[in-house]
Amino acid sequence: MKNLIFRVLLVLMIAASTISCSLLGGGDSMKNEPFVIKYEILTSAGVSASSLTPIVSFTNSTGQIDVENITTLNSTKPWVKELTITSETRPLEINLLISAKAEGLYLKLDKQGTITQNVYKDNKLVASSTSQSSNINFFGGFQINVNKLVYKVE
Repeated sequence: MKNLIFRVLLVLMIAASTISCSLLGGGDSMKNEPFVIKYEILTSAGVSASSLTPIVSFTNSTGQIDVENITTLNSTKPWVKELTITSETRPLEINLLISAKAEGLYLKLDKQGTITQNVYKDNKLVASSTSQSSNINFFGGFQINVNKLVYKVE
């Protein structure tokens, strides 16, 4: 009798586990659920480009690259953008880059300092990079080279 009860309980536990896994999508299908990305660019000085206004390129809600002009970015006014990513593509590269508009142009700070690019996924910091300006005042500003920040969503 104990053996029969044990077998029935075992079958019920396996069935409950199978049902709960299928209700949750087995874990893998949740990978393609929408999520929130927050982009943030911080600087310790005023930012400009050698010719035109700086731009930010970033991955938009559908997984494509968008570009936005930055009119004001300084130590008291960071650039921040928050999006719900609906693209189901996986892996998906989340990109962030502040730059000058064209090749041959460069970013500059009005004093020596840094630019930090941050990417948050669902309010958790997942990628960050900080770039330091040169220490030479070059045509009214301190040149700074910033590399693209990439975060891969699996």
